[in-house]
Amino acid sequence: MYYGEYVSIEAYDQMIACHPFMDQCNACIVYRLLAHLGAPCDGSTVMDIGTGTGQTARFLKGVPGLRVEASDVDPEAEQFFTTHPESSDIPFARFDFLSDPFPKPYDAIVG
Repeated sequence: MYYGEYVSIEAYDQMIACHPFMDQCNACIVYRLLAHLGAPCDGSTVMDIGTGTGQTARFLKGVPGLRVEASDVDPEAEQFFTTHPESSDIPFARFDFLSDPFPKPYDAIVG
């Protein structure tokens, strides 16, 4: 069972975005992506699975040359993600990654 089926997004993710552990997590994601994809990342596409409010996708948008896409199964996440000014330009697909096929192949998947 997917966690998003039980927990809806009811609050903006500002609290978690300001948490010091989030900075460490984001740094770890970028470190692992660069180790996997190499640098520069020109032309590489990453899917942020379970994007929620898009905090990780927005962060990854800052990596030069990296194309970022996002997905979540929750329609409330899609509503928030596609209408938020900082994430509305990131392609979004609503699908259940445990049972639905991916829309296309990706160079890396984060979640």
